[in-house]
Amino acid sequence: TVIVSPVSYYEVTLRPAEHPRWTNANVKQCVSVGVCLRSWKQRPRGQQAGWCKYSWGLHGDDGNLFHGSGMHHSVEAFSRPFGAGDTIGCGVNYQNNTIFYTLNGQLLGEAFSLHGPPFRRRLIPMIGLDTEWSVKINLGREEFVYHGLPPYSPTTLAKLADYTIAQGWIRTAPPARGDGKIAIRGSIIRRLMAATVQQ
Repeated sequence: TVIVSPVSYYEVTLRPAEHPRWTNANVKQCVSVGVCLRSWKQRPRGQQAGWCKYSWGLHGDDGNLFHGSGMHHSVEAFSRPFGAGDTIGCGVNYQNNTIFYTLNGQLLGEAFSLHGPPFRRRLIPMIGLDTEWSVKINLGREEFVYHGLPPYSPTTLAKLADYTIAQGWIRTAPPARGDGKIAIRGSIIRRLMAATVQQ
């Protein structure tokens, strides 16, 4: 039996720098929190979340949402600016294909709608840093500040593999010999087992 959730979620806590070096108070520090396609890591680095079409982000310097928006063009205003002392959460809801945010344990709401199954997109956390603040990332090893996540539900690896196949989230070419469906199911179960062990 494995425990699954319809939501992937993580939180970022920002803290003041112990030894500040930025002396210009007029310079805005910015942390962007979001998700990106796994393939985005092959793109040029040095970008905040949401600046290209491969990522979605909420920026702390202005509280605006960005997706494929370029450096100076936000999608829309979404929250108050955030910085040192705040905890920002970002989640992907697989049930309705949306990305949502929280701030200091309070739900800000849905920010983006995704097209196509998120699993097929292979979304991973993304954080952009233009700051001297310290950053703590919680991927679930500790209790989240936000307590509104849906409950986990138990299932078997076999059922999860069947559901994954039915949704088309994993495509595996059938082997040349034997029962292709059984082999595909077995291959997915092995992947799910490996992912479960890694967590």
